[in-house]
Amino acid sequence: MEHVFQSLSKASVQDTTIKRIVGHSGAMSLTEKVYTHLDMQVLVDAINKTLEYYGYYKS
Repeated sequence: MEHVFQSLSKASVQDTTIKRIVGHSGAMSLTEKVYTHLDMQVLVDAINKTLEYYGYYKS
């Protein structure tokens, strides 16, 4: 899980999106839980951004 977090972070994915992808909802602040609504496309874009960063995906 740490490797996934580091990979997403290196690809400049936002912290809130990283927490959602790796399942750390307990680490999210109350504000993030209440006011942040990430749809599936945001999560897919974050994964694609990471793959592109490492050269596995070209947009």
